[in-house]
Amino acid sequence: MYRSFLFPVSVAVLISSLFAAPFSALAQTSQSAADIGAAATARQNTLQAQLTQAQKDLDALNTQSDLIKGQKASLQRDISLLDIQIKAAEAQIKVKNLSIAELTTDIGNKQSTITDLQGKLDRSAQSLADLLRQTNQNDSVSLPVILLGQKSFSAFFSEVDSFQTIKQALNSSMEDVKTFKGQTESEKADLEDKKNQETNAKEDIQAQERTIQRAEADKNQILAVTKGQ
Repeated sequence: MYRSFLFPVSVAVLISSLFAAPFSALAQTSQSAADIGAAATARQNTLQAQLTQAQKDLDALNTQSDLIKGQKASLQRDISLLDIQIKAAEAQIKVKNLSIAELTTDIGNKQSTITDLQGKLDRSAQSLADLLRQTNQNDSVSLPVILLGQKSFSAFFSEVDSFQTIKQALNSSMEDVKTFKGQTESEKADLEDKKNQETNAKEDIQAQERTIQRAEADKNQILAVTKGQ
């Protein structure tokens, strides 16, 4: 007597068990993720506004420096130029620090996105593995054997439809894995770029700090000369 090769549960229940848990977990965290995203956006907007203002201040200092350079050469003019140079370097450091803060926020967001995508990728890969095992088991059974194992033609066609449903779910799961893998790799590449920008900004700050030190040394030297006159 041949037995049915169907599992005790229907295919709909099988597929639901493979995919329901991950999406249920995502639904439970959607609200908190939205709140976090809103807070991050507000902070990003604040940083961007501060960065815009700092850049305007720097541009104003550069304009002032150009005006002073047009004045008649004198020790006082040189001192004024050095003062502007120091202020401009300090403004540049402020701009870079704000840029670093903005990049740090971006990096945190990217890392969170990667973690989320990696979780989706892992869940999709597990679902794919489960479906592959189910498909392989079904493919090993011939249609005549399935037919002989059923009590009616309606049960037979239900069994065949079940196999087709599993294969369709398998194709869908494979596409999910491909999509999440591509998104994860893209986010990782973007994250690496943000980290490089952050490193460059820190190096620029160090260069501006050296500029300030040189300008202050030159200014002190000029002041020493004027006092000796």
